Amino acid sequence: MSPVIGKLLGFCYRWAWLIWIAAIALAGLGAWEARNIKLNVSAEGLVPEDSPLRATYEDTKKTFGSDYIVGVYVDDPDLFTLPKLQSLAALSHQLAELPSVERTESLFTINNIDGSSGSLVTGPILDPLPDTPEELATAKQRALHNPLLRGTLISTDGQATLLTLYLKPEDAQKENFDAGFVAKLQELIAKNQDGFLKDDDGNPVKDKDGKPIRYTSGNFAQIFPIGSPVLHVAISKYIFRDQMLLLPLACVILLGLLGLLMRSVHGVIILLINAVLANCWTLGLMAFLGIPLNMLNYVVPALVVMIGSGSDVHLMIGSGQQKARGLNGLEAISETGRLIGLSLLLNTGSTVLGFASTLLTNIGVLREFGAAAALAITLRFVTTMFVVPAYLRVADRWLTPKQIQGVDEHGSAIGTGVWDRFLLRPYINLIERHLVKRPKLVIGTCVVITAISLVFARKIRADNDFAAFLRADSPVMQQLNTVSHRLSGTDIIDITFTGGKGEYLLPERLTQVLDFEQYARQQPNVDSVTGLPDILALFNREFNNGDPAFNVIPATPQAVKQCLSLFEQSDLQPYITRDGSKANLVLRCNLHDTTRMNQLVDQLSTTLRSGRFGPQLFTISGHAVLAAASVEEIAHGQIASLGSMVAILGGIVGVVFLSWRAALSAIAANLTPVAMVFAVMGLCHVPLNLGTCMIAAISIGLAVDNTINLMVRYHDDLRRTRDKAKALHATMAAEFKPIVLSGLSMAGGFLALSVSSFVPMQEFGLLSALVMILACFGDLIVTAAMLGNSRIITVWGVLDLKLRRSIVKQSPIFEGFSNWQARRLIAASDIEEFPAGHRLITDGDTGETMYVVLEGDLEVTKSIGTGQLHLNRLGPGQVIGEIALMARVKRTADVTALTPVKLLTLNWKSLSDLQRFSPFLAAKLNLNLAKILGLRLADTLKKTQTSPGAASGHTPLPQVTGNPPPKS
Repeated sequence: MSPVIGKLLGFCYRWAWLIWIAAIALAGLGAWEARNIKLNVSAEGLVPEDSPLRATYEDTKKTFGSDYIVGVYVDDPDLFTLPKLQSLAALSHQLAELPSVERTESLFTINNIDGSSGSLVTGPILDPLPDTPEELATAKQRALHNPLLRGTLISTDGQATLLTLYLKPEDAQKENFDAGFVAKLQELIAKNQDGFLKDDDGNPVKDKDGKPIRYTSGNFAQIFPIGSPVLHVAISKYIFRDQMLLLPLACVILLGLLGLLMRSVHGVIILLINAVLANCWTLGLMAFLGIPLNMLNYVVPALVVMIGSGSDVHLMIGSGQQKARGLNGLEAISETGRLIGLSLLLNTGSTVLGFASTLLTNIGVLREFGAAAALAITLRFVTTMFVVPAYLRVADRWLTPKQIQGVDEHGSAIGTGVWDRFLLRPYINLIERHLVKRPKLVIGTCVVITAISLVFARKIRADNDFAAFLRADSPVMQQLNTVSHRLSGTDIIDITFTGGKGEYLLPERLTQVLDFEQYARQQPNVDSVTGLPDILALFNREFNNGDPAFNVIPATPQAVKQCLSLFEQSDLQPYITRDGSKANLVLRCNLHDTTRMNQLVDQLSTTLRSGRFGPQLFTISGHAVLAAASVEEIAHGQIASLGSMVAILGGIVGVVFLSWRAALSAIAANLTPVAMVFAVMGLCHVPLNLGTCMIAAISIGLAVDNTINLMVRYHDDLRRTRDKAKALHATMAAEFKPIVLSGLSMAGGFLALSVSSFVPMQEFGLLSALVMILACFGDLIVTAAMLGNSRIITVWGVLDLKLRRSIVKQSPIFEGFSNWQARRLIAASDIEEFPAGHRLITDGDTGETMYVVLEGDLEVTKSIGTGQLHLNRLGPGQVIGEIALMARVKRTADVTALTPVKLLTLNWKSLSDLQRFSPFLAAKLNLNLAKILGLRLADTLKKTQTSPGAASGHTPLPQVTGNPPPKS
């Protein structure tokens, strides 16, 4: 795979102008298509798509009316004065005339029931408007006297009221409806504050006497709209505000840090170019594929800047290093691709998997985020592979390769600057002198830290409240809190009772529901409860001159029907079906906390199921209920995405590096930091919400990049030095600074999200920055300590190994091995190459290494006097020095390379390493060694017994190998 990537980079370098033309053209096309991208800020995306409660919720809306409402809140100490009420009446009239308004509820439209005067009076309190101060005071008193209005449509002090608009569901689904409707609403509020009331055509609105209605002092102390459309418009504005802030801020932070690291203006330029190209492509494809912008994935452009820079940096630094070694531009970029191309591909794959893991959830906004982010990171990698070589070709004349530093006693480039003296050298000393010698202590510490962290993580609570997306100091949240404090909460819960036809028109059933209402009102989190039993009880009380003793359901079904006949069907629709088979209670509360919402719902459900208020068949629904119930899906999604990421990445690392130790090292180095962040969430009371639930899987996908880079670098250094200690030293010397600076850069980029307008994204940014820093420490300590005790091989190293099948079939050392097993054994061992004429073994020297010929021919000779006696010619597959492997003995012959040779070397140290790396391969190898030594001993004994020198005491010349050369 790496050679293929090298060739691809070389192609892009040669055809640079073609790449530039294609990239810019596609960016232009993407930017043009991005104009059509949709914006989805609906709360529906917070609810699992397959939630069983969704069907209940939709059925409730269909039966009792939509809960898609808008309110106009008005607060003024002089509210019940004629000028104020005239202005408010005019506004109410115009709002009711809006095409998208299905009906309104206010003091001007809701029927009031009043029997305090001795006769039963029904009708809206403020229609017609009172004229005199006495009438105004009476109207205020009547409104406060009605328990159905007090605390719902009018505050307890009579200074605040609410105009409620129920919107047509079909209009609410139209594109850009919210923005248009809220703009019209605000226009009407501003227009009717003072002057003449005018209709949509600009004509004065006249009263019943035909006179224009004039308001000269109608300004209110406080007036503003609230409701879902208002919230959606505010969120949309915040999204665009964040886009204008977060993207430049992320660029400044990340490019500033990387610019200091690379000390190259070209590095900054290519990062900016690739970020722009990738974002144009991403937004264009999102529009084409129908992926909308939402409250989570709007940060994807900033993530492209933060996450995609690493591959650019590696390619540019790698190419510069190759040019410093004397290669030209084409050779340098091709060689760089061959060396690190597969590593970059694995890094990008792990990151894409991290984001794509959010697709495992059924929550719409998370799936849209995962799809957009995975697409963006993939396209960002494409820009790296194609545009970086093209840029290097164009800018080649201005790029001056830096000279390679001098090396220390280990062959590593360590300087004498502040960084190297006070950070790098102490770090390497810590690794080499302490941690590498105590791998079990390192792993045990990770296990203990993880266990302790998970104990604190149990304190994490889940939250999925829509309003909780906004900061508490935002104007919209302040307005919602004002309404909730002065009137009733904006969270609505529908409790629907279902029975036979006419069942909930029977006094006994209505009485049971009324008793339950009184119980619900006593709960601390319930602001108000409204239902048909309240209306009937109020009617019965007022019919009996306001006597509280009659605040009960009428005694007979006939009396119930008589009461209902006095109301319009539109007044009763939210509470009872026409056939009386279903009754609905509307509870209002101001929780904005899904944990407490779930507790309230559970409490109400348990009470109803207990039979305390009679046998009831009921459902509890409402958007707040659905959002609260979905926290379980968030928790399950967290577990599923984290578990899948750990399994997938562990599997990838294990397969790529052919070692469960490597997989364990990667998981330990990256899972412990995530557990620590969970502990921080538990201790700091940070909830598991739609932002923080993404941290674990995404962070592992990002952090494992450094792990893979370390392992690949260590593998290459180990092949070069053939010494684990030297390889580890070289790896950490080369990777320490990039890991630290990339971690700090990534953390800085995520910190940019802390200024987001949305609380979950702030928490996501802060916690992601923390986990990036912790993951750096994990790699530098845990991964380094594990690498120092491991022999890393790669699957591409095994696949690239040239091994003739005849060697595996005929060599005794590979007896019983498959071709793949033989390749793994060779890749896990040391291979040495020598030129023709090299003396490999000298007669009389003490040795402890056995050799297996992989390529070339060797000659075995023995010095006799002044001459050389030819003993044997060894070819591929034959074994040399097997006795020395078992015991340190003197060599009994000379072995010289006749041709260039490649040899597999084995000694006790390598056998011990092999035992840890693969006990199965080690067992098969030991068995074959035993067979070879047995044959060697048997052959020696046989020749000793049959040799003429045996009787005279002369020892015959020993055989160097006990196996015949394989046939070619």
